[in-house]
Amino acid sequence: MKVFNFKEGSMKGLITQLQERVGGVYHKQKYTNNNEALKVKIKYFQLHEGIEVSVNSYVFSEDVNIQFQGDVDNQRYICFRFAYTEDIVKSKISELPNISPSGGMIVYDTSVSTEINIKKGLHYQWVGVRIKKDIIDNEEHLFKEFFGDIFSNEKGQEWLIYDTIPLEIHILLKDIFNIKESKPLIVQNSLLVGKASEMLSIFYDRILSRKHKITSKNLHSEDFEQLMKVKDFILSSLDYVPSLDELAELYGYSISKLRRDFQQVFGTSVIKFHLNYRLEKAKILLATESNNIQNISRACGFKSSSKFSFYFKKKYNMTPKEVAKRYQGNLL
Repeated sequence: MKVFNFKEGSMKGLITQLQERVGGVYHKQKYTNNNEALKVKIKYFQLHEGIEVSVNSYVFSEDVNIQFQGDVDNQRYICFRFAYTEDIVKSKISELPNISPSGGMIVYDTSVSTEINIKKGLHYQWVGVRIKKDIIDNEEHLFKEFFGDIFSNEKGQEWLIYDTIPLEIHILLKDIFNIKESKPLIVQNSLLVGKASEMLSIFYDRILSRKHKITSKNLHSEDFEQLMKVKDFILSSLDYVPSLDELAELYGYSISKLRRDFQQVFGTSVIKFHLNYRLEKAKILLATESNNIQNISRACGFKSSSKFSFYFKKKYNMTPKEVAKRYQGNLL
């Protein structure tokens, strides 16, 4: 497996590092590289100095491990990643098949060192938003009120939150990747910023509406990889939920630490995270695929379509049929 190492910081800086390693061309807010080893396209727009939006598309001809070294001292950002196809936030040992029509979304302080494992031949698409520390410091009272000191320099005080992609963000991502490049850049940029801003507001709303509130930060950088392994294992089956005891034994956690760290990053318990994932997956399928409700409920791990409908309506206050009708214009 080929390994790429990058220093965290601005998105433009990451593009420059990628260009130095594999070549390619950067012209008019777009970086492209199209050879046998790597096909990549990155659309880049800087809304303001310190606020960057990027639209990323990668296909590698071999498995690649990309390592991002966190930057504590210099260019610190809060980074958002919204995966459209394939989940780029997976553990490095994960061999699990992709079982979601879209990936996850994550926000973290770029002092955190992270890894992305890309499988050959798969098409990875995501939208990234980076906001520099200086910008956030200007609105410090807003961020600290809800999230605490995001940019603490204390080791083990890193800030990282993960969630599954809801239908509303999946649709916005689809719109972003369908923006026509024939349109003038000023139009493309306006559409991109508008839809990216809406995704941020949805993500923030989901974070702030979590029952488990962010009262302190106690997650060490080295715990991130372990939690991604736990997440992958939980989602490896849609009809079986491992217990906390089983997960703690498998991944070397105490039960209390696993419960605390999992709630901090994922905002809920293991059982509810598994159920919410299946319901989000089902909602996207109902809105985007012409299939009957029984097949979709079975594909998402529900043995009974009546039980699926019960949990679905409880979460969304709409029946599966109503969602299908609203988004597809037909009754399944």
